[in-house]
Amino acid sequence: MENGIEKVRVWDPLIRIFHWTLVAAFTIAYFTDDEDLLLPHVWAGYVVVGLLVFRILWGFVGSVHARFADFVCSRATVVSFLWDTLQGEGKRYLGHNPAGGWMIILLLVLLSLLGVSGLVLYGADEHAGPLAGMMAGVGPGVVDFSEEAHEFFANLTIFLVIIHLAGVAVESILHKENLVWAMVSGYKRAEEAEPPASSRSLGKGASLLGGAFAIGLAIFALGVVGGGDEVMADPPQREILQKDLKDLQPLEHFINEAESVHSGRLIEAELKVIDGRNIYEIEILDDSGRVWESYYDAQTGELLHNVQEEDK
Repeated sequence: MENGIEKVRVWDPLIRIFHWTLVAAFTIAYFTDDEDLLLPHVWAGYVVVGLLVFRILWGFVGSVHARFADFVCSRATVVSFLWDTLQGEGKRYLGHNPAGGWMIILLLVLLSLLGVSGLVLYGADEHAGPLAGMMAGVGPGVVDFSEEAHEFFANLTIFLVIIHLAGVAVESILHKENLVWAMVSGYKRAEEAEPPASSRSLGKGASLLGGAFAIGLAIFALGVVGGGDEVMADPPQREILQKDLKDLQPLEHFINEAESVHSGRLIEAELKVIDGRNIYEIEILDDSGRVWESYYDAQTGELLHNVQEEDK
């Protein structure tokens, strides 16, 4: 009880941690969408993917109000709720209301599409991440499409977030309840017609077991997603790659080839470790002022990728 008002816990600790970590990770990813800030953008994206895996699982085994069964309603129920809300008579729910529940589903779907398109783009354009092998050798059209899709899903997500925040504000005013603080503290005002969530929730043992499993699965997914990135290569792999340096073909050969193909001059050439391979990355400025990036397998000499920088 607080200030004479009986309180009941609605949001479990894992849901609250998920919510605010997702807010932070998405914000970082959205505002680091720049080539110079690629690393924090990618890692924030990996965190979002891991959180999505956790949330989907927790939607089935979590506490009562975290489960999809608690807030996914029929279309008729959603329409009725919205109409009542417009008239100032929307019913108060302890958990997500019908409209808020469907907004959660839409956001989960959009963030999943955002994550997939980001992984495709990262693999096709940077030759890194878990999809690097699958995207090897794709043309600039795939890079363009995945980049546009990634940007579209990001902006659509922002649009839905704005609608979500507006809905939170309206319900907070309508029911005289700070819903933002409820997601921080986990508690909301109890009412006689609404039994405490604890009376209908899983037992503590089941909740702890489910939570541990959900967190473990999310961490595992995060490790799998990050495992293909060049910065994730562990020391033994890097030692093997260093030992293979004696087998590398001369860099000068590839520079001359790239300059010949694009009729230009060298800007930069470097050796990188990408997806467990030694790769030459060569940038050429052609006579028209366009910058081309060519990627060669430093040991086999295979041309892996050739793309105009403006296409990125």
